[in-house]
Amino acid sequence: MKAFFSFYNYILNARFTSKESMQALLPMMVNGPQSFFGDEIPSYNEESEEVMQKLQKLMEEKDGSIHLTRHFDDDDQAPYNSIAYYRVFGTIIADDDYGWYFSSKEFLRDIAAAEANPNIIAHFAHISSGGGEAWLLDKVFDALWATTKPYIVFIEKAGCSAAYYFAAPADVVYCYTQNDTVGSIGTMIYFWDFSGYWTKQGAKEVEEYATKSTLKNKKYNLLLDGKPERYIKEELDPLQQQFEANVRKARPKLAKLSEDHPVFAGETFSGLLAKEAGLIDQLAEIETAVQDAYTRGLAWRQKNDAQNAAYTMI
Repeated sequence: MKAFFSFYNYILNARFTSKESMQALLPMMVNGPQSFFGDEIPSYNEESEEVMQKLQKLMEEKDGSIHLTRHFDDDDQAPYNSIAYYRVFGTIIADDDYGWYFSSKEFLRDIAAAEANPNIIAHFAHISSGGGEAWLLDKVFDALWATTKPYIVFIEKAGCSAAYYFAAPADVVYCYTQNDTVGSIGTMIYFWDFSGYWTKQGAKEVEEYATKSTLKNKKYNLLLDGKPERYIKEELDPLQQQFEANVRKARPKLAKLSEDHPVFAGETFSGLLAKEAGLIDQLAEIETAVQDAYTRGLAWRQKNDAQNAAYTMI
């Protein structure tokens, strides 16, 4: 039952995503990853470490001096001039209660740790996600926007909605192929109302409120009753406005688009069209994106060391 209620609460807050990603997540959230797959599966962080190690081997063939790390707060485990590697795959969930999904809370902690780690010179986000939960995205955006170290994003297959919220503040946004999907800058809510089913099974719903609690759950009950206007106006529209404002702030080319442009109506774009619209900067292999992060990181290191030397002399 705890899993079910956790899922229900998540659904009510899953506003930056797609119907497909929510439908795919349903059986895992209700039953748990083990029961869904039948066997023990690695945690999200373990999978991320494995993916990073494969990328590390690929980079060693190109440039042996480049080192990726997920030891964001450990100076000893992150060699000098390391690149912080973040893997943003699958549905985005805010909390870190589950160990099998990407967590915005954990991402926020990792960004702060990597930014403070003197051995890390750049942030690199590897994104393949259709979006997810809206809560905390503004805080993650602010943290990424405030980083002093270079931040590079590589989108593989999909970088949509909440995932694009993470991509927008990057110095450079790369896309893997012309057939990747980018955008979906829109806000929605999606869930199943099972009350009719339980009523048919003989269950009776009881809901009463204190005399003064006239507005408690009002907007949600109206939504369930097929009257979504208040919920849209008070919940979805403000999130949409915040999302669009931050994206416009982060992406100069998008800032010039009109209010009614498809980019801000939730449309998605293939790689080439995403570049034309200003959602991404380049199509390239992941090695190119990592190399760019390293080059920019070294430039940041040189500039930072020069500034520190100047402050010491003063």
